[in-house]
Amino acid sequence: MREFVGVRAPLGVDTLSLKRDALIFSRVGILGLGELSSGQINTDVGQSKWVQGISPATSSELLWLSERNIIFEPDLSRHENLLTDADYAESYTAELNSARKVKQAIEEIHRLSTTSKNEGEIRAALDRIRPLVDEGYNRSLAALQYMVRRVSVQLRITESVDAFPVLPLTFLPHAPSHADRGELIRLSLNALPVPDDTTPWEQILEYRSDPDSRSKFLALRHWMGEVARAELTPAEVEEKLEYLIDQYQRHMRLHRMKTNVGTLETVVTAGAEVLGDLVSFKWGKAAQALFSLKRREVALLEGELTAPGKEVAYIVKARETFGSE
Repeated sequence: MREFVGVRAPLGVDTLSLKRDALIFSRVGILGLGELSSGQINTDVGQSKWVQGISPATSSELLWLSERNIIFEPDLSRHENLLTDADYAESYTAELNSARKVKQAIEEIHRLSTTSKNEGEIRAALDRIRPLVDEGYNRSLAALQYMVRRVSVQLRITESVDAFPVLPLTFLPHAPSHADRGELIRLSLNALPVPDDTTPWEQILEYRSDPDSRSKFLALRHWMGEVARAELTPAEVEEKLEYLIDQYQRHMRLHRMKTNVGTLETVVTAGAEVLGDLVSFKWGKAAQALFSLKRREVALLEGELTAPGKEVAYIVKARETFGSE
């Protein structure tokens, strides 16, 4: 199965959101990671630059994650030979158009600010500059969005991975009419908990390498593919997701309650009768009690496999592990 990779713009990157990303992506590509890790990020969009300062502690954490290949810096070069791909070409063209309009807005702001002579002209220039600043900001966000999309497509083609853009809601120009796989991943990410500052990265890595977690994640990934083919709206998917989560939680609460009672009865029986038989080498009752415990474990496993909403068990397990509920 192809590797799951997320791609982020430098804006809005923080270690808490990266912890949540790591619950679903094996790696996260961050544009301009090298400069971001050094304390600031400069991403050219026309003639404008984004600059975001980060703390030394965050820089150190990003470096630690980069050394372990949990995050990486994707190639930002524009690959002309990829323009035959429709998704890449669309993002590439839209990115260039947005960057061009940002450049035009900045040039106009510069012209107005330098050619105004008297007070009346300055006031008129300021009135015209304000909307130009807003337009430049919005176009810059759009250019970053298209850049993230373009790099995601590039990684899919050149590295044969399942790469998807991870975009803040402010980056989304409009709600899609139906939920494709990228939208399914966004909705699933939103359903996952955000581990807090006290959660060490080692626990995140241990959680996602756990065989039970991996099995549940594969079920979630399969479910996302199935739902994407159904062409539901994002609102319908979100409703379905929360319904399945609730159904699974209800089923497992009841099932585990029964299992815990049964296990307790077996342990009490072992304490009263079987442990004495173990000492006196009467193995029949001891073996019966041990097998009873094993049957309870099998019953729990069967309950999980047949539970309604089992497709989203990974999300429920993550919420239980990292304290979302």
